[in-house]
Amino acid sequence: MNEKTQALLEKLEEGVKDVFTSERFVKYLSFSAKFHNYSYNNIILILAQKPEASMVAGFRKWNEMGRFVKKGEKGISILAPNFKKKYEPKLDQNNCPVKDSKGKEVTVDKGKDLIGFFPTHVFDASQTDGDPMPELASHFGGEMQNFNLVWDALCECSPYPADIVETLDVNSVKGVCVHTKKQIHVAQGLSQEEAIATLIHEIAHARTYNPDPEQRTSKNMREIEAESCAYVVSSYFGIDPGISSFEYIASWCENKDVSELKKTLSNINKEANIIISHVTDYLNKRQPEKIYDYSR
Repeated sequence: MNEKTQALLEKLEEGVKDVFTSERFVKYLSFSAKFHNYSYNNIILILAQKPEASMVAGFRKWNEMGRFVKKGEKGISILAPNFKKKYEPKLDQNNCPVKDSKGKEVTVDKGKDLIGFFPTHVFDASQTDGDPMPELASHFGGEMQNFNLVWDALCECSPYPADIVETLDVNSVKGVCVHTKKQIHVAQGLSQEEAIATLIHEIAHARTYNPDPEQRTSKNMREIEAESCAYVVSSYFGIDPGISSFEYIASWCENKDVSELKKTLSNINKEANIIISHVTDYLNKRQPEKIYDYSR
């Protein structure tokens, strides 16, 4: 491992611990909404080096978009995966290696193995010039003209069917995720923005829940992961995620090791990215005249 990679990994370790304070955690989640397609590792590295970043891409990607990196700009260091192709001998029906006409064993491509990471650089939009940035249509907000379309897109990536009901079993709540019945209910009478925000929240609960009690994480951790996932997705689509208190984050992570904290960040990142990517793909196919996601 070279010195640059080692330095980034050390910065990452410090960043993971630093994220789990109430103030930093909310900032991290807001940052994640901008860079949902990046790993939590790289989100932390981008946040540490350029906290004002709004959109990042590699040198070539910016060129493809008709923009160029300004002279003298310093790149933001992130970690890119390093893969090695994996081959195995091809076997015949007798489990013996197959050979070609020259007596050489024939191999079969078995995909790739991750063998490590290497440093690479991205640049923020503020570090570039050129063609105008494409205008995003990702912000819904208020009473939405495409409410039904957004609702359907979200329901497609929900593990449980969702519906709007007149009354809920639990008083004074906007929605509920019933794991025993595998159902999501959203209260009637909410504004369209509230209904979508509530649906996102309950889908996050459904997606981060493990039905196996032996593998299921603690209730506190499940709540943190679901709340955080909903916060990222809602923020990405310009919907008020509500007043979520993450003050308990610092006390929760006090005795946790870094590997456990990384797993939590990974779960949040994974589920938020799945929901955002699915909804944006769904909407882009049905409304090609608009752009819902130019980050991938």
